[in-house]
Amino acid sequence: MVIAVGRYLAAIALVATVVAQTTNHQTVAGIFEIKPKGSNGNCEALLAGKLVRSFECEYSYTPGIIAYYDKGNGKFENVVVIQESPMGNACNGGALHILGIQKDGSFSIADPIDFCGGRNPVVEKKETRVRITFPGGPPNRGSGYIPTVVWEYSNGVLKKIK
Repeated sequence: MVIAVGRYLAAIALVATVVAQTTNHQTVAGIFEIKPKGSNGNCEALLAGKLVRSFECEYSYTPGIIAYYDKGNGKFENVVVIQESPMGNACNGGALHILGIQKDGSFSIADPIDFCGGRNPVVEKKETRVRITFPGGPPNRGSGYIPTVVWEYSNGVLKKIK
């Protein structure tokens, strides 16, 4: 009974996580959207109809927006955090991409943060910085301990701080 309830609660948490992700958001420079896989096998992130980043989606679901911040982001008006979502069971997460957007439509996208699993990342705004924490803990399979890792994004620069 306890195992069944645990699985039920895990399924609810997964649905809540998926529902919380969106694929479009209004920004100061226009609509930011992530288009699903096209005939070329790629998903495309667009800002006001212009290509920001192309994602290989042949064996992945459409990436989602997991965080969006308005105003007070250093030199950017908006910051968007995108997470890829590979199919299969090898990873229960995907790479994170951070996009800074200015009012004139210019943008900067940081190198991706590789993420393949463990607990979901915690994304939060700390003053003018966006902090992404990958909580430590036991791996999904096997034994051992995965240490906590923390990244910060500020003024278009992404740094690992822990």
